[in-house]
Amino acid sequence: KLLDSWNMSVVGDIRSSITAYNGKYYFTNKGGYFFEASVADDGKIENVKMLKLYNYTSDNSTPPMSTCTPTIYNGRAYVGVSGTSQFGAYTGHNITVIDIPNWEIAYTVRTQGYPQTSGVLTTAYEDETGCVYVYFFDNYTPGKLRVLKDKPGQTSASLVSVEAYTDKGITKTYETAYALFTPDGDQAQYAICSPIIDQYGTIYFKNDSAYLMAVGSTVDTL
Repeated sequence: KLLDSWNMSVVGDIRSSITAYNGKYYFTNKGGYFFEASVADDGKIENVKMLKLYNYTSDNSTPPMSTCTPTIYNGRAYVGVSGTSQFGAYTGHNITVIDIPNWEIAYTVRTQGYPQTSGVLTTAYEDETGCVYVYFFDNYTPGKLRVLKDKPGQTSASLVSVEAYTDKGITKTYETAYALFTPDGDQAQYAICSPIIDQYGTIYFKNDSAYLMAVGSTVDTL
């Protein structure tokens, strides 16, 4: 049975799943917001908070949409955000890092396409470096696999790529989240898939090319 409902004060479809973290619930919407909510023991929805996302513009006609289910660890939420044109390259698409205790955006870092699905986070190097790594895909051909290296208190991306793009004869360069792997040839396509990692660190994914791919470690010496 329906225990409770909540009417949003802003417009925008909710296309993400809900992430539970420290007794609260987090999600995004296509109106350009990140949400936090609590649910009481009797099922009542309480203490709903909203945080406006960002896509390098303040134009309300092109909001920073998100369909991304938040990946959350150590008080930091990681979400993909759309630019001003959902299927336009480098139009403000980004990965946003949110500082939940301070309820603010820690930083954003651009991507070529809109990261529409959830990222996957590994703590494999946290004891050694104090950092976690979070992997996302661009939903834009060629469908780049990107990685963030992040820790609490960080206010800018520490791993970046510089990418050039030519539109209508004008070439611009962008500092983006680090491109770890770029499909090419028949494998280059839109990617609306969350990365999957096995116990050896191999990342598996598929994209609209209908190929299943695996990105693994590279052996330098034997």
